[in-house]
Amino acid sequence: MVHLRYIPEAGIKDEEGADRAPKSPRIGQRTAVELTVERIKALRHSGRTYQLANGKEALAREIVWDRAVPGLGLRLAPSGRHSWVVRYRLRQGWRIATLGAYGRLTLKGARDAARVKTAEHIKTGVDPFARAARGLPWPELAERVWAEYRVTRKPATLVSLRHALAAAAKDFGSRPVDEITHRDVVRAVARWTREKGPIAANTYLAFVSKAFQIARRQGFLDTEKPLPSDRVQRNPTARKRELNLSPGDIERLGVALAQEEAGRPEAADAVRAVKLLALTGCRRREITLLRWREVDLEGGAIRLTDSKTGPRLVPLSTAPRALLASLDRGGPDDLVLPQAEPRITYAWRRIRERAGLPGLRLHDWRHHHISVGLSAGFSLALVGRIAGHTNPSTTARYEHVQLDPLRGPAERISSSIAAMLEGEPKAEVVELPRLGA
Repeated sequence: MVHLRYIPEAGIKDEEGADRAPKSPRIGQRTAVELTVERIKALRHSGRTYQLANGKEALAREIVWDRAVPGLGLRLAPSGRHSWVVRYRLRQGWRIATLGAYGRLTLKGARDAARVKTAEHIKTGVDPFARAARGLPWPELAERVWAEYRVTRKPATLVSLRHALAAAAKDFGSRPVDEITHRDVVRAVARWTREKGPIAANTYLAFVSKAFQIARRQGFLDTEKPLPSDRVQRNPTARKRELNLSPGDIERLGVALAQEEAGRPEAADAVRAVKLLALTGCRRREITLLRWREVDLEGGAIRLTDSKTGPRLVPLSTAPRALLASLDRGGPDDLVLPQAEPRITYAWRRIRERAGLPGLRLHDWRHHHISVGLSAGFSLALVGRIAGHTNPSTTARYEHVQLDPLRGPAERISSSIAAMLEGEPKAEVVELPRLGA
């Protein structure tokens, strides 16, 4: 990241023709030397001071100039946090600009950067730092976005954000944000679509758009002009990707689950997780990352301390409660299904292939759970509360009031699915029409 700080000074030459630090009470005199890594490690600020106009003393700015690359210097700090600078001349006089901190920028990197900036200045006659001074480099904007998001967003969101920002760094480099164009964003989204797929590209576009909004809010983009991400077309995706499962589909899935558990004992936790997803309508990580302190078998509830919509209560009906009761209970912070998260993806692929449903996602269990409840005649609000679509405001005093009206619908939904998984034809089942039928 380039920090810009212009210091107009006058430069001189010594008798041998070597560059010397400009004469100024603020800058200690140091003749240019051949900088090496060993020599840099030994450099220290001399402690020299100068007097300010108000009579107070301040430490002088000391710069060691590199003889190998004219104009390159190492600014010494009393704290030891030295920085690379480059000196060049404009019509207004000499200027010194910071290239970067020593440590982040090596000796070779600083020499290369100084040569590039000097060559650009000689070729164009323009201040090589003037353009960057007006804009915010993309890497710095990415840092600001991360700082804003990491405080309030869920861990899963932060993982997606980190991937998006890393990809954007390849697309936009260190360019100032006010020089990134609409075409640049279109090309970046097209690349993501080819390499990662349409859904991942849409997520990337959402994060990049948010970054530009932050840049505009902080004054780095003109409020009167459209953002580079404006009017970039999202990839079309089917709004209803979930599949409606028939009783026959669920019976085949029940058989496939039993076969998976019998044939692969190491996948037992993954199989149990799939069953709990089907029986509770929970989200994947609400089950695979469930801890025993959140399981209240006596109260018949899962008390999630955190979820996509915040803390919530999940009513436990007979089937999922029996499944959880059959497990060896660990400590409060232990995972209920410790092997579920690392194995569930591959186990689920095998299960759905065996059942003849290769396109079925784990999240489709949640959609099916909700559909069964609505088809049974329960209200949208009631089923939504079971599924956790709204943030519940609960207290210990009123928890039983919140849970009681949910137990009946949860019991019927879960029992219906459990019966089909076990292949019991006498269960009360609601036939759902398939999409496109």
